[in-house]
Amino acid sequence: MRTTPHRREWRGNPLRRRSDRVETWVGLVLVAGAAVGAPAVGWGVGDAVHTSLLHTAQQERAERHRVAAVLLEDAPGVSSPADPETADSGVNAPPVLVRWTGRDGVERTARVQVGAGLVAGDTTAVWVDRGGRVALPPLSRAQAEAYGIVAGIGGAGAAGGLLLALRWAVHLRFERQRLDAWEQEWRRVGPDWGKRPT
Repeated sequence: MRTTPHRREWRGNPLRRRSDRVETWVGLVLVAGAAVGAPAVGWGVGDAVHTSLLHTAQQERAERHRVAAVLLEDAPGVSSPADPETADSGVNAPPVLVRWTGRDGVERTARVQVGAGLVAGDTTAVWVDRGGRVALPPLSRAQAEAYGIVAGIGGAGAAGGLLLALRWAVHLRFERQRLDAWEQEWRRVGPDWGKRPT
């Protein structure tokens, strides 16, 4: 059976130096590690972040609740009322003054961002903490999953990138050694190169 050039390269090509073989095997191990290890790292990181955020979301839900608040002024730039159910989130809108009654029966006011199209007298939902202060909405399960996925992808990418960078560093190290060896050999035989025996 005839051996293909590729198989000869692995079996013992006389032109392949020991450093070539070592570099090839180290490279294969690192590439295999990137292919198998990077997804495993990504899965672990993503799962850890997701679990941690689910715990955080559970704590936030226990510490915060929604109240119905009445707008005391129109949302900026609004000239006519709109359906609060279809209004924009108002994330970039300036905050407006709202009023609500806390669980303790105390009436409170604060400036919050509301959906576009709301006018004075409309009702909006506001998240507050146990002390009655305005708070951000608790983290949702969907957000925890999304952050976990992003963290997992980032972890896998970082692990894979690190192993591939290590593979490149190994290649450069072996290449430097080969060039040094070649230079030493050339210093030994170079002066006699091309001379005819007498």
